[in-house]
Amino acid sequence: MPESPAEIRGPTFIMHPSDPSPISVNFDSTRKKIILHPLDKEGISESTTLLDREPTEVAQVWVTTRVAGSPTINLRTGTGEGKFLSCDKHGIVSANREARGPEEEWTPVVLPDGMVAFMNVYENYLSVDEVAGGALQLRGDSEEVGFRERFWVKIQSKYKKEVHEEKKKREAGTEMTVIDEASVNHMHQAWGAGRSVTSTEDKKEVRQDIFMHQSEG
Repeated sequence: MPESPAEIRGPTFIMHPSDPSPISVNFDSTRKKIILHPLDKEGISESTTLLDREPTEVAQVWVTTRVAGSPTINLRTGTGEGKFLSCDKHGIVSANREARGPEEEWTPVVLPDGMVAFMNVYENYLSVDEVAGGALQLRGDSEEVGFRERFWVKIQSKYKKEVHEEKKKREAGTEMTVIDEASVNHMHQAWGAGRSVTSTEDKKEVRQDIFMHQSEG
């Protein structure tokens, strides 16, 4: 499970603890639509908790990529032609587009209990909504995070490690920058105190000093 939004990347398995059956967010490449798949139909042992579950088919896998310089992500189908999870201004969620735009951007919010909420460009949240006949569908027009807006997200451990490695490199880079700035400051200070002659003005000053000393002599 991701501990921070930055860890949500690569192959991603999205589940919701719905009742009576928990569900996974799938993409049916044949019908080209999002399906909320009941996990209880998979015949997995009852002792297996929701958090222990792994994807059993490629339709359950989304590929998460991060938008450069932004906290937002794109969620692309792991099967078919590679469509992006999208939400329009009316809250209708689909996966029909191969191109990415603002409506294909999501901001993941990791909640204190480890669950994740997904905020869209309209600052509303992805949710599981019950429609006529008891069927479930995704919506993107919730203004607050409640039970319906909270998802369990599973990622591969190597991507979590990748994030930690990147963080270490950034921190090391910051330390080097601080060291470099300190060295530069030291050189500038030495330049004033030690009279290291570099600029034209300084050379002129030194020549004047020499001339004055010679005149006094």
